[in-house]
Amino acid sequence: MPQYRFVTVWRLQAPIDQVFAEIDDAEAWPTWWPNVRAVELVEAAGADKIGARFRTTFVGKLPFELRFDLRVSASGSTTMR
Repeated sequence: MPQYRFVTVWRLQAPIDQVFAEIDDAEAWPTWWPNVRAVELVEAAGADKIGARFRTTFVGKLPFELRFDLRVSASGSTTMR
């Protein structure tokens, strides 16, 4: 199976706690991130979100959607599958 890497660099002038809170709330991404079309909770988890799985749909300049699952593997981080 091919492997891909997508790298994005964001430079924000905001308190780190506020930035982390926005990124941590994956289900709200479509409200402020134009390239995110949908985020669906597939598997719920506890309050710390560890083990939660989200199905995400992104679009870009190419004429297709990129859909993948994110699983929260540790507090404050996600892994893509």
